[in-house]
Amino acid sequence: MELESTSHPNPLDPAERDAVSHELSLIAEGLAAEPVSAGMSMPADEQRQAAMEAVREMRALAGGVQADVIGFDEAARLCGLLDVITSSRASEPGPGAPDWTRTLIGAAAKLQQLIDDAVPARQAAYRERLQEIADGEGFAIQHVMGEGDPAPSPPFSYTVGLAAAGHHELAVAGLHPAAAQAILDSLARRSLAGDPPAPGDRIAGQLQGGYELGVRDCPEGLHRQLALAARDGAIPAARQILWPDTAGRLPEDPGADPGCAAAQDMPDWEL
Repeated sequence: MELESTSHPNPLDPAERDAVSHELSLIAEGLAAEPVSAGMSMPADEQRQAAMEAVREMRALAGGVQADVIGFDEAARLCGLLDVITSSRASEPGPGAPDWTRTLIGAAAKLQQLIDDAVPARQAAYRERLQEIADGEGFAIQHVMGEGDPAPSPPFSYTVGLAAAGHHELAVAGLHPAAAQAILDSLARRSLAGDPPAPGDRIAGQLQGGYELGVRDCPEGLHRQLALAARDGAIPAARQILWPDTAGRLPEDPGADPGCAAAQDMPDWEL
């Protein structure tokens, strides 16, 4: 589930808008002139297509930044691009930094402030929408991409709303969101039908090749991150759905692939 991009007053002054627009136009011109790089492993046709898509994006952003109203997603994209552009020139504006770079850094700071100011309201709206889905369907499913800092952690997905019906929430780690969605949707509906997965279960019929899923109580490292499932300030009890390695062995089975097991383990660090 994604929120629509909200609109906000453009915080950039005319000089900043011109500077950002100019930089993006230069990027677009460079990509259009040399869409293919001999040093890349990607086929030339795919490089050319990706370059043209990037050219269209840069030109759209270059024009959009001049408007008096800017979208949240647009501001976030611009902020990321400006960080890349300015990091190669100067990390902090100072007496030795060119005026142009200082202008770009100032623009990035204003856009970052817009993002920071808008995030709380967007988070509240997201939670409200997630709860609406849970109220209507009996549950919703939240996907979280993997993180690399402060500790490597896999992507994970979990249900929101099963606890309201007296069941454990369900979580799965290390899978693509589409695969996680299919598994959690099926097992959540099974829970609501009165047959919830229990620790130690071997669940057939969910995977191709006759492979089975497993179930265990949610380890603390994963459980602590199921933040959107919280009710009255506390995260409800949850169970983790485990998937097998290529030989059909679950992480806790003898001889299981260590890589498969590691992909489903969440580092036990405090949020």
